[in-house]
Amino acid sequence: MGNGMNKDKHYLCVMASDSPDQNLTQYFSLCNDFIHAARLREGNVLIHCLAGMSRSVTVCVAYIMSVTNLNWKEALKVVRAGRAVANPNIGFQKQLEDFDSTRLMEERRRLKERYPSLALVYRDQEQCAIMLNNYEKLLQSRTICEGRCVMGEHCPTGVCRPGSGQQQGQRRRTRSRSEMRRSPSTSSTASSVSVGSRPRSGPAGLRGYTGAQYNPRQTDGAIKCYPA
Repeated sequence: MGNGMNKDKHYLCVMASDSPDQNLTQYFSLCNDFIHAARLREGNVLIHCLAGMSRSVTVCVAYIMSVTNLNWKEALKVVRAGRAVANPNIGFQKQLEDFDSTRLMEERRRLKERYPSLALVYRDQEQCAIMLNNYEKLLQSRTICEGRCVMGEHCPTGVCRPGSGQQQGQRRRTRSRSEMRRSPSTSSTASSVSVGSRPRSGPAGLRGYTGAQYNPRQTDGAIKCYPA
């Protein structure tokens, strides 16, 4: 398909910037459907962005919340138990909190109606319980932190950056690298959710491609689906 895209993979590309005012909530249902459908087909899903710390983590946390009984803080702990550097920016954390309090029950109901199978329910509950237990052990051993290390305190994962100047500089560097519009990396997974760079938040159009040739010039801020 060109531009590094693998023909035997299914792709969902979400164009979004790693800035606190970027609206990621608008993509949660779309990403949930993509991830859940692949898992029900016994496929694997790679969820990634540039650094694997903020945007992809937010999408992953939203999915875990939607298919389990966990709230956003618990779901983030599950992710951090497997990826210690997971640390959504403050704007994305607020969106997860708002999603938890206002839209989560509706999204859970929607998923159950669309995907009535219980094939993943008990396995997910068991796995999340294991990961939450692992998180507490890692926290006690200071292998990870809760993402709130204060100035002068050693952060075991290096995700805490006291001082707004450092945070802003890091975000600027991240955005500049994101704007290079790198293609999703090749992996052994069957599906890939790629969160790319986008100038600003706002409603995005949806376009599905069923075998059409990928055109790299069509990066108009819309979510792109690339079926194999």
